[in-house]
Amino acid sequence: MIHISTLEKLGFTANEAQVYLACLGLGTCSVAEIAKKAVMKRPTTYLIVDELLKKGLLVKVPKGRKMYLKTEDPEVLLKIADEKKELAMRVVPELKTLLTQASIRPKVEYYEGKDQLMKVYEAIYRSHEIWALVSMDDYFKVFTIEENRHIFRLLKNNGGVIYDLFVYSRRAARIAAQSHREGLSEIKILPKEFQISSDVLVGDDRVALVSLPNVSATVIIDQSIVESERKLLQHIWSTLK
Repeated sequence: MIHISTLEKLGFTANEAQVYLACLGLGTCSVAEIAKKAVMKRPTTYLIVDELLKKGLLVKVPKGRKMYLKTEDPEVLLKIADEKKELAMRVVPELKTLLTQASIRPKVEYYEGKDQLMKVYEAIYRSHEIWALVSMDDYFKVFTIEENRHIFRLLKNNGGVIYDLFVYSRRAARIAAQSHREGLSEIKILPKEFQISSDVLVGDDRVALVSLPNVSATVIIDQSIVESERKLLQHIWSTLK
C-alpha cells in the first residue's frame, strides 16, 4: 500500500498526495467524490485538483455537461522525475559557479567590545608572520600588560614573529624593550608627525583594522587583500632606519 509519506518524497505535498490517492482509487470521479474519500473540504479539494492538473497528474474527463477527473498513468511520475533530473543537470554547473564565486569573495567580520577585540588579536597572533602598524599608547588604554603577554605567548607557541611599526610616543622605546617580546618582535618607530590611534594587523590569512578608541575591529579574510596590506607595511618598513 502506498503511503502519503512515500508520495511526499516524490515531491507531493501531503494534501496533493491525499487527493491523488483518492482519485487513483476512485477511477473517473467528481471533485465531490474525491473530497469525500480524501476527507477534505471541497474548496480545498478544488485548489489541490487545480495544482495536480497543472502538474499533469490528473486529467479532465468530460461526460455530457459535467466534468470529471481521473489520474494519468502513474508512469507520468517517471517522466516528471526525468525532467527534473535534466533540469538539475543544466542548473548544477551554474550553481557551482555561484558557489565558487562566493567562496573567493572576501569575508568581512565586525567585532565590538574588549572581549571580542581580544579574540581578534588572538586570531592574528596565531600567525607565523605578522606585520603591524600600532599605537601602543592607545593599545594600553584598552589592554593590560598581562593581556599583551598572553598574545605573545600565542605567537611564541606558533613559532611566529611580528614586525611592529610603532607610532612614535615616549613609551614606544620602553615598550619595545619588554622581555616578553624578545626574539619575537622586530620594531621600527614611525616619524613623530605620523600619529594614528588605530592598529593595522596583517596575519597569515586576515587583516584586522582595529579602532582602539571605539574598542572595535573590522576583520577582512581574503588572501589578495592580506598580500596587498603586507606589501604596503613592508614598503613602509623599508623606508625607515
